[in-house]
Amino acid sequence: MRIVVLDADTLGKDLDLSPFARFGKVEVHGYTPPEEIAGRLREADIAVCNKTRLHAGNLAGAEFLKLVCVTGTGTDAIDRDYCRDRGIGVCNIRGYSTDSVVQHAFAMLFELMERTGRFGEYTRSGAYVGDTAFRYLDWTFHELAGRRFGILGMGAIGRKVARVAQAFGCKTVYWSSTDSDRDPGSRRLGLDELLRSCDVVSIHAPLDERTRGRVADRELALMKPGSFLLNLGRGGIVDEAALARALQAGRLAGCGLDVLSEEPMSALSPLRAVLDCGRLLVTPHVAWASVEARNRCVDEIVRNISDFLAGGRRNRVE
Repeated sequence: MRIVVLDADTLGKDLDLSPFARFGKVEVHGYTPPEEIAGRLREADIAVCNKTRLHAGNLAGAEFLKLVCVTGTGTDAIDRDYCRDRGIGVCNIRGYSTDSVVQHAFAMLFELMERTGRFGEYTRSGAYVGDTAFRYLDWTFHELAGRRFGILGMGAIGRKVARVAQAFGCKTVYWSSTDSDRDPGSRRLGLDELLRSCDVVSIHAPLDERTRGRVADRELALMKPGSFLLNLGRGGIVDEAALARALQAGRLAGCGLDVLSEEPMSALSPLRAVLDCGRLLVTPHVAWASVEARNRCVDEIVRNISDFLAGGRRNRVE
């Protein structure tokens, strides 16, 4: 077998990809420019990729290709209809990054709520030496306990976020775009009621026709004054121009985004105008990327390939 990794840099240069070699010859590329995808896949049996877009234009010459392994959960970069018609299997990985994403969500929330970095800056400045007040209270913060914590999308990540929020003393509620996502420990609400009543709104939903642009001007205007918004689902769920307007108007105490509608961030992103407003924290889609989660990612791809070669359909989406 010939396995071609098209965008290994998206997993980090510190990962060991040698487990792929058990299946045959491995060709690893950190990044593949669009014009070189077809050539690199021409003799491939298995393609491993994350952000690289595969479609009829660059797959047509890949006559030996049997399987596309996506190193993430979302498969929107793959033309699944084309793969289905050509008998090319497509598989993803699931559940590998839950703990990492949940941890990052609360790291962002606490940075927005407490600004711990500012306290550190105060101490590093030397101002705490000899401070007769014994403490610095010019920057204040509030407790999370007792707050209502709303979650959009009650899948595996949403459910774990709920458990952690409850451990901090929050009352958790949720909205789901489907009827199948249930959490007996949290109350299900309509989206409008959730936005009006929650102190924290954390998004962990997939991007589809039911969630695209779901949080826009109207929904942001419904949110409680002084509330916090987090998005660790998909960037297209939040209308970024509307969010920039809401931040400029001071309607939110803080917003944390790990996902954007265009990644990497576009030079024309409306959010660039509010990056320095003091209430917006944007991280470069790294919530999933703890060392442990990335190693689990490699392990999951190995298991998918092994199962495929044995005639199975593990994590197959096509």
